[in-house]
Amino acid sequence: MKLERTSTTTFTDVISLATAKAHLRVDHSDEDALITSLISTAGEIVEEYTGQYLSSCGFTYYADHFTSVMKIHAGPGVRILTVKYYDTDHTLQTWPATEYHSDVKSHPMRVQFENLPTEVDDRVHAVQITGDAGYSTVPETLKSAMLLIIGHLYEHRKDVLVGVQSAPLVHGAKFLMDKFKPSTF
Repeated sequence: MKLERTSTTTFTDVISLATAKAHLRVDHSDEDALITSLISTAGEIVEEYTGQYLSSCGFTYYADHFTSVMKIHAGPGVRILTVKYYDTDHTLQTWPATEYHSDVKSHPMRVQFENLPTEVDDRVHAVQITGDAGYSTVPETLKSAMLLIIGHLYEHRKDVLVGVQSAPLVHGAKFLMDKFKPSTF
């Protein structure tokens, strides 16, 4: 199984450079490139940990075979667009929307099938489900988690700091992100 984003995200749409600099108490532009990079890193960490896309995007979910209920760990769900599969003749087919129900309100999203195709190719990623997911307005809690991560990465630029005791990144940011993470991960 694989989940692939089909459109790009700019995390500076979630946390602006100005907001990050204010949080870091940086009043010069010498490190703007570094801070912009940290914004992207923090956004990727939040998305990876929670399974939530911070901005609207398209996705394709790949699976090797059908199951009666397929869970898609991308959220928040907006809609399922297509369900396609390779048949035994190696031709990509579209499964009719009348043959499945989608639940985009749950996290993870679910696609439940009334009937399953019988002639599915025995290949990797034979099934492809496309859809849209992501926040139109990012919760402040996830923005705060991003800011904590940005601050941590900015202040701790090395793996080991001699003579400095530091709490792991996961304490504050993880606590904020936990309620957005599905329990089935």
